[in-house]
Amino acid sequence: MGDAENKKYKVEIKKLPKSEVEIGGEIAASLLSEARKKAIKKFSEKLDLPGFRKGHVPENIVLEKISEREILEEAANILLNEFYPKIILDEKLDAIGRPKVSITKLVLGNPLEFTVITAVLPEFELPEYRNIATKAASAPKEEATASQGEIDNVVAEIEKNKMKHNFQDPNELRAKIKENIIAEKKFREVEKKRVAMIDAILEKTDIELPEILIESEIEKSIAQMKDEITRAGLKIEDYLKEVKKTEEEIRKDLRLGSEKRAKIQLLFNKIAIAEKLEPNKEILEHEVKHILEHYPEAKEENARIYVATQLLNQEVLKLLERN
Repeated sequence: MGDAENKKYKVEIKKLPKSEVEIGGEIAASLLSEARKKAIKKFSEKLDLPGFRKGHVPENIVLEKISEREILEEAANILLNEFYPKIILDEKLDAIGRPKVSITKLVLGNPLEFTVITAVLPEFELPEYRNIATKAASAPKEEATASQGEIDNVVAEIEKNKMKHNFQDPNELRAKIKENIIAEKKFREVEKKRVAMIDAILEKTDIELPEILIESEIEKSIAQMKDEITRAGLKIEDYLKEVKKTEEEIRKDLRLGSEKRAKIQLLFNKIAIAEKLEPNKEILEHEVKHILEHYPEAKEENARIYVATQLLNQEVLKLLERN
């Protein structure tokens, strides 16, 4: 923190459980006085009074209509909106989510004293992820095959649903079924190996999650669930009655998986930084354009973050599978 900034404010950072920090600080009394003038001007611009043009209400009239407490509270908001980003930057805090702000002293002629509690991205050490992934993926695997019984079951299902007319030659049909069964088993084997690698790395990684990241993952799952229910032509209320659960109960059910997904994403983000991985720019631009064409209401920045994250995750998986 620079000397000039030291004169304007000072803070003390205290680490809390669940990857939160408490910022206790004060901002110079002179700045509170200046912010009070800005607050009065702001109220002047908002007040709509007979006999005065909007935005031109004199200060003495503002002071008659607005209490000193309200003015000082607005002044405190002005100061914290200005200085909170500076504090986060100067203290090198990776703050996430909305902070909880408490004003502990608000008296004109005195420094503004405040306390802010905010979640931060967890700090954690990466384990030897390359070696762990190699060991987890080295378990012997069975060759993907398709038995006659498996093929017969699929043929029976096709005949039952009257879909056999797509293939004139029965041998061609059975060959295609065999090919699909083997492809599906290979895909499941790849997924199984990926899960084994990720679980093994997570087991050796100590990540203390802030609540906001868990809630964010739960919200994503709930939003996806609601979207799928709506697309199926159902109402949320009817679905909840059918499964005999409240939305709160479903949220509790989702918590464990949400914690794991949040940890995996943090882990992948850190591996991507450590390995200097970057998403393919051409694919990134193409996918962002595709999203914006199909969802015009989506914000480009959000779409870009989403696609970049997915592409980086793929790069991390490729890296782990190469070892």
